[in-house]
Amino acid sequence: MMFEDEFKGRIFFVESPFQLMCILSDIDPLDRLIMRPTSKKIRDRMLNILKWDHSIENYSIYYSDYRIFKLLYIIIISFMLLISRQTLICIGNFNCKVAQIVRCLGRDRLLVFYDDGSGTFRILSEWDERPRIYFKTIFYNYFTNRQDILRNDIDLHSIKKTISKGEIFIIGTKLSENGLMSEVLYVELLNKVCSLFKNKSVIYCPHCEERLEKFQENNLEVQIENISCSVEEYLMHRSTTPEYIITMGSTAGLSLKLIFDYEVYYLKISDLVSDTKHLPNARSFFKKLESVYGFYKINELNLGD
Repeated sequence: MMFEDEFKGRIFFVESPFQLMCILSDIDPLDRLIMRPTSKKIRDRMLNILKWDHSIENYSIYYSDYRIFKLLYIIIISFMLLISRQTLICIGNFNCKVAQIVRCLGRDRLLVFYDDGSGTFRILSEWDERPRIYFKTIFYNYFTNRQDILRNDIDLHSIKKTISKGEIFIIGTKLSENGLMSEVLYVELLNKVCSLFKNKSVIYCPHCEERLEKFQENNLEVQIENISCSVEEYLMHRSTTPEYIITMGSTAGLSLKLIFDYEVYYLKISDLVSDTKHLPNARSFFKKLESVYGFYKINELNLGD
């Protein structure tokens, strides 16, 4: 960032493992990291990332199952921002409550937003450039001719590994949990993938908030690989690389392609999803995401239908 060396003691706010991963190469010992995971599993994954990256020592983590905690957290952060002198605030989730507070209270501050999964594309497609607000993203080359887009090269110190021939890695999502797709249809798609690669070892890496009982209830037998960190960090520390990685509407497929140059394929789901309260234009959103896959040379997996 052209101006970041002018500021010391920045504050970073993150809520997910992917957001944390995106800020790792920027944060330094004088900065303060504040994490507010949305679930216990997400908290554990974020703490595991910090165990691998020993350079971050000045951090706080706020998590509780009690609803009153969310209100207390907002009050504490609002007070901290009012009295703090930091002029550069870095935030992982553009739509989180902290971001809304900062945009209200911090009009004289510089704000830098980092990647928050596929939501990055939706936000930047709808957002017009504004003074003192920047976006630092690994997808910088998709958005051209914009002064508010900054390049983020995530440094995971990746090394070339032996490709495990015959191993297929599927990245799980919360499509059914979020109401975008029924559990029956979701499992049916996975069954088709397993049938397509019936002579290979298919490994399913679930989203940390997925309901795993749906597989047994819908008669799907697949090897489940529960991990305690982000899928990017997990594959970085794994001894071998899967032959193929398959994504179902997950930005992890994009980050794995960009960071490691893995062979990634996507399942086309834009015609299969339903609108929800939080994603009222689901089909157009996933069509856009599929065009982004194409831009980064990620091909559609043909299921033979």
